[in-house]
Amino acid sequence: MGFSFYRSKQLGPFKINVSTSGVGFSFGIKGARINFSPRGTFVNVGANGIYYRKKISSSSKNQVRKKPEDAIHVDYSQTYDNKFIGTINFEGLTDVDSSDIVSEIERKRKKVSMLKWIGVVPGSLIFFALLFSKIEVEQEKTRSIRIPTAHITAERANIRNGATTNSKIISRAYKEDRFMYLSEEANWFKITGGSLDSDTAYIHNSLITRRDSIAQEKFTEIVSEPRMNENLLFIMAPLFCIIFCFLSLWDKKRKRVEVYYAFDDHTEILYNNLIEGFNALFRSYSIWYYTHTSKTRNQKYNAGAHTLVTRHKISSKSINGKPAPFFKCNVSIPTIRVGNTEMFFFPERLILKRGKEFAGVMYKNLFVESKSTRFIESERVVSDAKIVDYTFKYVNKGGGADKRFKDNPRIPICLYSEYSISSNNGINEIIVSSKLGAMDQAIDAICEIQNFEEILN
Repeated sequence: MGFSFYRSKQLGPFKINVSTSGVGFSFGIKGARINFSPRGTFVNVGANGIYYRKKISSSSKNQVRKKPEDAIHVDYSQTYDNKFIGTINFEGLTDVDSSDIVSEIERKRKKVSMLKWIGVVPGSLIFFALLFSKIEVEQEKTRSIRIPTAHITAERANIRNGATTNSKIISRAYKEDRFMYLSEEANWFKITGGSLDSDTAYIHNSLITRRDSIAQEKFTEIVSEPRMNENLLFIMAPLFCIIFCFLSLWDKKRKRVEVYYAFDDHTEILYNNLIEGFNALFRSYSIWYYTHTSKTRNQKYNAGAHTLVTRHKISSKSINGKPAPFFKCNVSIPTIRVGNTEMFFFPERLILKRGKEFAGVMYKNLFVESKSTRFIESERVVSDAKIVDYTFKYVNKGGGADKRFKDNPRIPICLYSEYSISSNNGINEIIVSSKLGAMDQAIDAICEIQNFEEILN
C-alpha cells in the first residue's frame, strides 16, 4: 500500500499517466481505475490527485523478480575506429638495400630438392615394391579324400574271378572284412585290395554293402605369397644410404645461403646490445602481439576501457633463428613469430618470412616506438606484471562498481610495455611484454643502429 502524485490526460474512457517511474495507461470510472505501468498493475481508488493504490499480484505465487543483470542487455558490437594490426602484404615491402639478400634467399629456396625427387621418392617406391613383392614357396597341406569301401555283411562270402555263379572261387571273406569298391555289374560288386591275391575280383551284392570312408592325405603345393625379398633389401639398403647422404650434401651445397659479419669495436657493441635486449625480452613471463584494436562506446560494460584489443600470446621465439633450412650465419639472429609471420632481427636489418615469401627492411627505414600502457587484465596476472590499479567488470559513470550487477568482480589494471615496429612500406606490428621495459634495450639498440646507418649514408 502507498500514496503517489501523478498527472494524467483523459482520452475517453482511457487515461495516459505520466510519472517519474515511466508512462502507463489506465481505464475505468472516476475514483476507481486500473492502472498499467512499468512498475506493475495497480488498482487506484481516490480523488483530487490523492489515491490509495494496491498492487495486483502475478498469477504465479512463486514468480521471481528479474535481477538487474538479467534485465540489461550488454551490447559489445558498438565499436568504431577499427584497425587491423599486422603486416598484410609482402609485395613492395623490401627496400632497395635488402633486395639482394632477399632475392638470394628466395632463389636458393626455389631450387628443387635432389634428395626429395631423386632419393626419397624413388627410394620409397622401390621400398614398397620390395615390401609388397611376391615369392614362390612350397607349403605342406592336408586334404580329406573319400575312399569307396565295401564291407562284408554275411558270415562268409565267396570271392570269384567273374561276375557269375559259375565263375571260379578264388578266395573267401568273412563278416566285417573290407575291400575297395571299384564298380557294380548287375548284382555283383567289383572289388580290389584287402586279402585278395589278384588285382580285381567279384562278390555278390547280397553278401556285401557299400560304406565309404574318409582319409586324410598330405600333399605339397607351390604358392605365391607377399613377402619382402630380404636378400635384395640387404643389398639395396646400404646403397640407398650412400645415395641419400650424397644427395643431402648436394642439396646443402646448392641451397645454402651464407651470411658472415665482421664487426669492428663499435658495431660489435651495437650487436651485443641487440642480443642482450632480446635475451631480456625473452625472459619476460608473457609476450603478446596485437591483431586488432577498436574504440568502444560502451565503456561501462567493458570495465571502463576506451580501447578494445585482440591479442595473442607469442609462443615461438628464439635467440638464434634461421629463415631458411640451409641458412648459415656466424652470428645469432633473434626471431619472433607473430601469427603466420616470422621476424628475424639481423644485425643491420629486419627480415620477414611468411610461408614461402620473404621481405627485408633496413633498420634505418623502420619506425620503432615504446611506451607503457595500462591494460585491464581479464586473464591471470603473471608473476612479473605490475598491478597499478583496479576496476570492475561493469562500471558506473564515476568509474566505480555498477551495483546493478551481482556478478561484478574487481579486475586488476596492469602496467605493460608496448612496442611498435612499422615502416612506410607496410610493416605494422605491436609487441607487448608483461615485464615492464623488457624490450627497451633491444629497441634502444635498433635506434643506435639506425643512427649508425644514417651516418654511413
